[in-house]
Amino acid sequence: MNDCSVVERRDVFDSSDKFIFTVYYNSPSIYWDMPPSPYEIRDICHELKKTQVFYKDDLPKFLELIFEKRPKVIQYGNRLAERPIYHTVCDIRNQKGDTLLWFSYDDPEKGEPTMILNGNLTETNEKLMVFVKTMLQPDAYFDGAEPEEPENGSEFRTLKSEISRTANNLTDEQKLELVRLILEQKN
Repeated sequence: MNDCSVVERRDVFDSSDKFIFTVYYNSPSIYWDMPPSPYEIRDICHELKKTQVFYKDDLPKFLELIFEKRPKVIQYGNRLAERPIYHTVCDIRNQKGDTLLWFSYDDPEKGEPTMILNGNLTETNEKLMVFVKTMLQPDAYFDGAEPEEPENGSEFRTLKSEISRTANNLTDEQKLELVRLILEQKN
């Protein structure tokens, strides 16, 4: 909690009793011509979102277990042109919506050596990626069943592909309006 490379603003922690850990996932098989940035994945381009609640007493213990040592920063203020492609974005926010920390990484199976933590390129934190990967698995997966695609998964991919071909220069608000119009036409 006192490491500013993990928690940039201690006041965000001190001002709340409840924290929401959110995972936003965007399948790498559906990238646009240019893969979305972590901000785009979090705000608009995710096909799956999962949350976990932590309370003030539990969050420091969780962060201590995950961050056994200080994250090794490779590059401060990650520049878009030099960043690797990531498709999972996570953040921890307090109950007011203020961000305590955020990170983004690629598929853990690929063994990428880097991730983005609070906008800085850092070495990958394996424990953090494993925790997120388990959050993304459907509950049935732990019972021995194979994970199932969400009911609207194929429709989402088709819609996203259609938008990406026709709407590269639109603002986020225009893209949302386009999604609304396309959905209305399908209904």
